[in-house]
Order: sequence, then structure tokens, then C-alpha cells
Amino acid sequence: MSQSKIEFYDVADVEKYMEDHFDTCPNENPTSLDLLVMLSQMHPDDFSQALFDLDIEEESFNAFLETVQRAVLDNNKEAGIEPDVGQLDFTDELRSCFDSIEYSISQNPAQILDDEDRGFNFTDILSFILKNSDCMASILLNQAQLGRVEELNMEDLEAAWKKPSSQGDMKDFESFLMSSIFGMGADPSQKKPGNWMAVVGGGAQQPEEEAGPDDASNFLKNITAEAKESGFEAVIGRDTEISQAVRTLLRKEKRNPIFVGSAGVGKTSVAYAIAQKIADGDVPEELQGRDIVSMDLAAMVAGAKYRGDFEKRIKNVLEHVKKTNAILFIDEIHMICGAGAASGAEKMDASNILKTYLSDQKNPISVMGATTFDEFKILEKDGALERRISKLVINEPSNELAMTMIEGKRAAYEAHHSGVKVSDEAIVAAVEYSARHIHDRCLPDKALDILDSALAAQRDGFVPESGTKGVIGESDVVAQLSRQLGRDIGVINDPKMKEKLATMTERFNAAVINQKQAINKVVDRVMNSEAGLFADARKNKTLGAFMFAGKTGVGKTELSQQLAKELGVPLIRYDMSEYQEATAYKRLTGADPGYVGYDEGGQLVNDIRENPSCVLLLDEIEKAHPSVYKVLLQVLDNAKIKDGQGRVADFQNVYVVMTSNIGATLEEIRGIGFNAKSTTVETQRADMIKQVFSPEFVGRMDDIVEFNDLDNVDDFVQILDIHLQPQLDSLKDKGIKVKFDQSAKEFIADVAMEQKLGARPAKKAIEDYFQKPLVKAFCEGALGEGYSVTIKAPKNDNDEALDIRYRKPAQKRLPAPKATA
Repeated sequence: MSQSKIEFYDVADVEKYMEDHFDTCPNENPTSLDLLVMLSQMHPDDFSQALFDLDIEEESFNAFLETVQRAVLDNNKEAGIEPDVGQLDFTDELRSCFDSIEYSISQNPAQILDDEDRGFNFTDILSFILKNSDCMASILLNQAQLGRVEELNMEDLEAAWKKPSSQGDMKDFESFLMSSIFGMGADPSQKKPGNWMAVVGGGAQQPEEEAGPDDASNFLKNITAEAKESGFEAVIGRDTEISQAVRTLLRKEKRNPIFVGSAGVGKTSVAYAIAQKIADGDVPEELQGRDIVSMDLAAMVAGAKYRGDFEKRIKNVLEHVKKTNAILFIDEIHMICGAGAASGAEKMDASNILKTYLSDQKNPISVMGATTFDEFKILEKDGALERRISKLVINEPSNELAMTMIEGKRAAYEAHHSGVKVSDEAIVAAVEYSARHIHDRCLPDKALDILDSALAAQRDGFVPESGTKGVIGESDVVAQLSRQLGRDIGVINDPKMKEKLATMTERFNAAVINQKQAINKVVDRVMNSEAGLFADARKNKTLGAFMFAGKTGVGKTELSQQLAKELGVPLIRYDMSEYQEATAYKRLTGADPGYVGYDEGGQLVNDIRENPSCVLLLDEIEKAHPSVYKVLLQVLDNAKIKDGQGRVADFQNVYVVMTSNIGATLEEIRGIGFNAKSTTVETQRADMIKQVFSPEFVGRMDDIVEFNDLDNVDDFVQILDIHLQPQLDSLKDKGIKVKFDQSAKEFIADVAMEQKLGARPAKKAIEDYFQKPLVKAFCEGALGEGYSVTIKAPKNDNDEALDIRYRKPAQKRLPAPKATA
């Protein structure tokens, strides 16, 4: 550090110093260059030491400052400006330098100060100014090539300033300096009083230099030039939005259109379409000849290691846009909020720098941007920025318009995929099926995604059974969409799909015993949803919402499992007895900001986002806390919920099944007398459900499905057959044949029925009366490969074990020896 004697503790000391010595200041509106002039005159020894510390050639530097001072004084004298004996009016440029000094000290005190008790000296001030690329002194000094050089005399200094300009060659150093100060060329008659540092270098045309790492060209792409050179694909169906954006650019105020819409609707395409119209000259005169340049914000942040690097880059870009009268396009414009902000300086980010250029009264720049609805809220939080932009909503196109848009892109996709053709029916199917089954993206993006995948599959050699090689049709679209969704969506015109829906009842009845009425209700709803004839009627609704009501063990969960298996989707089960606390609903939707688990999101939201097509089983729903019902009410109402982070889970491809044991102990109440009416169990259970759940909750269910009690032996025998058959097949594979007599099955069924817990005791009875005896016999050597087993009911009524008999395999007889002669 310097050993100079004069020191300042903070920026306020520097300001007071300048005000106390205003008579030595060359300008009543001082800049950073005026500060250097004052310090060099008032404390030449200290200033000389500072130059030595920074390895700057003193003679050339002082000559430069003297010339600047003489030029300014002469300019003020010609303009009739008398020094103001009052308080100095510091320029914004000088205050910006002061801010940088304060920030640098606060961020790096160990590098600036020798100890905590001292402030900063001339060396520090001069170092700060030379390092700050925005200071006028730094700019002029750099132009004069006064850096860290060993030797530079006055002749070299004057030669450095004598460079060609648009007005001709400069006669001497002072003439060039004046042209740089006023930005008015070499003509001294055009000098304007009081504005001696308004524009630096405006009248001189510097020789072209190689672009540095912070040059604006590294972060900008000229979209209009690309449109002129190769052209962009035509944007179809967005004429209204394009016209509205062009009119916004022509406005005097708020001429900054921001395209807001869901992902995939074509926001960026609108910006490119405007660039194409400018390239074609199909815009009003005020926009003709202007370029639209796209800014790469990520590249600007990358490599900005030190404080000020990013700010320098963003200012370079904005200055370039301003000077060239270009239109700046920022995709994902919400990212400018917070971009480049350092710790402790959150307010100094890209958005705050941009605001100064948008609010310039004389020459504001024009900006276009694109973002989503949720991310636009980030911009709305900054009121000063939000009032300078114009929000233009880009809505999702209708199915018909989306088909027209895709038709315009058909040739490009066919050319990319080596001539594989896209049929009209494929376009229609892609739009209609994606609109029906994909709800987290928008048209036309999601339909184009399916077509692109189908074309790629054809190129890879995949052709559906009913498809045609070289041309993608409806079957190709269905195959790709089924793969994306993880289940077979089928088509109603497909005979296999019709057969599958028609025989669904038969398969359910074979798996779930004595529940024909319940199965019919479920199948009717599934057929209605899967056929798709009335898909619009189910928009923003789940595919089905059921409450399965009945005693335990009657097949409620089993039917849910069979439904998931039939549809080829996962079954996601929640045990609602785990959600009995008042705050349990937060586990479904996610914790609030600031609480543990906020970053993890809600369990239900995460599960549905990962499995958008599934059967959601909410087991024993009545045991959950009423606050959970309010969350589920959103699901039943519009098939969407959000977690604490704003992420949406879409239930439009989900079957919601809630099971309940309400009324498990009810019995039919029979009336007494000739006119008395009996009250069925179903009626009583329905009344109890309405008492537990709110009317709006019950009203949003598609069906309350009543399950019959299992109260006869035949039902249990069928259930036993379902559970026994896989075990008998397994024994057969091991070489053991088992014959299970009907009497034995009825015996086990009676045992299971006595517990009055539905079909659940059947599995336990099979284990006790069938599995355990056979395992014991196997371990004792009484059972093995080739054995036959016969199982009958106990011989005596008092016996508690089945009559199980084992028969060894017959031994092969050896052939008799032949008689010898």
C-alpha cells in the first residue's frame, strides 16, 4: 500500500474535501477526472507517490491532466460559465465511482486497508478509478494509452491522440480531446456548455480492434440477419399476436412487448416471425432496417469471475443495442431478475441495469422477451420494471389451428426424416390424442413431439402391426403416445380395443367374487373414459372417481389392483390412517417455505408428476383428517393441485379410488307392522357417508360403489380356487401332483367364514390346513418329486386336520434276465 500522508476514512470525506476546495475544481459538475486534477494540484507529492505505486509514468500523466484542465477552463470561458461559489453538484458518473469505492472496501477490507483504523489514500482512489471501466477518467486514460508503462513522453502522448476521425485528421491533442469530450466532432463551434463529459469519443472513429471477452458481439445473435440469409419457417395462425407486437414496438411508451404463455405455445416463434417481417420489409417504416438481436444471458454470466465483470458485459450489450437502434430479444426474460447479483448487492442485477436503459427519456431501447405465466410473476414483483413493459398473452391454439400449424411444418419434418411421410390422419390423431392425454404441455409442441418420435421410430425400423412402412398414420401416433404415457391408450376403431373393453367385465368377475353390481359400475365408467367418444365432457376431470364402500375383505382393494392391471398402469396406494393429524395434508402438497421438507415437495404431487397415468388408491379414506378432504376436493373438482413450490400435478389421466369401511357392522333393519318399510344396509351406509363427508365432496364422486358381503360357502370356495391354483401349479412344476377334493375346499371355506372378516382369512386357512402339512411331510421325507397327494375333508367331525394322503411313485421293474442255452 502507499505511504502517502493524506487519507480518507470514507467517501463522505472525499466529497467534503472537494467541496472545501471547490475553487480548485475545474468544473462545477465534477467528474472522476476533475477529482484527479484536484488531488494532483493540492497534494503533488502524495499524488506523485501514488503514481509511483501504480507504476504510471508521472510526466506524461501530469501533462495529460494539465491539457484536460486547460481544455475545460477554455471551454467554460468561451461559454461564459463562471465558477459557482456554492456547493458542488457531483455528476452521476462521479457518484458511481464513489459507490464502487465503497463497495470494494466493504467487500474486500483486507485487500484495501492495512488495518481497521485507517481509511484509503491517493493510491487507492487512483487505483479504483483506473480499474472502473465506467469512469470517464479511466476511458480517457485508456484512449491516451496511459497504462502501466515504463516511459512515455509528451510526443508519444500527442501522437496517441492524433487519430483519424469522421471529421478528418485532428490537428493536435487538445482538438482531439475536445472532440472526445463533447462528442461533436472536431468543430469547436459546436461545443455545448455544462456537458463537457456527456459523451466520450463520440466524434472520433477508432480503428477496429479484436473483440475482447467482454465485447457485446460475444453475447448477441442477429436474428434479422439470419432471416435475410436463410429465412425462418413460416409462423401460421399467429397473425394477430404478431401485429399486436409490431404495434407495441411502434409505441412511444412501454414499447417493450413481453410474450407470456404456457411452454410450447410458440412464444419464441412470434419473435422470429417479427424478425422475418423486418427482413422482408413487411413492417412500418419506423421498424424497417432495424435488427432484432438475441442475448445469451447464460454466456454473459459464465466466466464473470470478479465483481463488475457481469455489469460491464451487460452495459456493453445495452450500449451496443442503443447505438445501433436494435431491438433486444431476451428469451426466458425472467432470468434477468437476480442475474449477476453478488452477495450483499442483490439490487444490482441485470434487471436494474436494464431499467435505466428502458427509462431513458431521450433514447430508450426496445426489448422483447418471452416467459411463462408462472415466471412472469417474477417480473411483476419489480413494479418499476413491470410498468415499463407490455404483456402480450400467447394462448394455446385450438385443435383446428394446431393442425394447420403442423401442416405448415410437415415438409420440414419429412425432409429431416429422410422422406418418411406424415399422413393427414397422423396429424389429426397427434393433435386430438395429445390434447386428450397430455396435460402438462401445450399444442402444437406436444403434438409435434409425438409426430417427431413416430417418424424417428419408422426410420429405426419400427412399424406398428396395422401401420404402413414409409408413412406414419394413426397407429404410429397411438404407439408412440402409449409409450410416453406408459399404458396402452388404444383407439375406439381398433377391433382389439373394442374386444378388450367388452370382455373387461368377465375378467373382473373372475378375479373378484360376488361383486357383479360393483364391477358393472366400475366397468361402465372405465369404458366411457377409455373409448373417448365424450372426452370433452371429462375435460379437467379425473378419468373416474369412486368410493368403494363395504366390509373388510370383500374385494375393494382387489378390484383396484385388477383395474390397474387391466389398464397397464401403476397402482399408487396411500394408507389414509397415516394422515390423521390436522397438518397431515402438508405431506401431500408439500411444506410451506421455510419449513423442513419444503425442497422435497409434496408426496402426492411428486407421485402423480412421476406417474401421470395411474390408479390412485386412498385406502380407508374415512380415517384421514378433514383437512385432507379439502386437498382431495381440488383433485375431484378440477383434477389439479399445486405443491408449495408451485409445481402442478395433473390428475386428468388418473382413476381415483377411495375405499371405506363405513357401516361395516350394519345389519338390515326390518320394519314392524303391515306398512312399515325395511332399511337396507346400503341405505344406512349412504346416510353415514353423508355424515362423515361434506356434500360437495360426495357430490364430486362419480359413483359410490357398494360391495356385497361374502356370506356363503360357494363364494369362499371360488376365492380359495383363485388362491390355490397358483400354488398347485407350482407344485406340479416340482413334480408333485395334488388332487384337492371339493369337500376339503368347503372345510377350509367354513373355517374362513367363521371369522367374518371377508376373504382375508382364506389365505391364512390355506396356509394352516394345506401348506404347513405338506412342508412338514417334505422335510420328513414323506413327500418328494414324483409323489401324488390327495386332500379330503377330515374323516371325523371332531378332527381339525384335513385328510392328506401321500403316494410314492411306482418303482420301475427291471426286465427278467434272458435264459441261456
